[in-house]
Amino acid sequence: MERQCSPRLDADTILAAVPACIVREQEDRYLVYNPATDEMHLVPRTGYFVLGLCDGTRPIHQIEAELSAKIAAEPRRVQPRLRAFLSRMIARGILAVSHA
Repeated sequence: MERQCSPRLDADTILAAVPACIVREQEDRYLVYNPATDEMHLVPRTGYFVLGLCDGTRPIHQIEAELSAKIAAEPRRVQPRLRAFLSRMIARGILAVSHA
């Protein structure tokens, strides 16, 4: 299956988890299975926390703020890594841009 390019992620982009994905805890990580691509992905605990925030209601700037508060880091330091993670999750079919 050909993957789509990740959309441009700006501060107001809202993301939502793809409902078909199945998540299982695996020791200190989470296994995310996407039946549409038949692929499994290991996500760290912090990544799982971020995926939980991608509920179709929060813009990325709010996710950045909540993650920064959780890990006690400045938002400007969190932003590049968070957006790279979100882009990878979109490319893997785990997250999608919400158009609601």
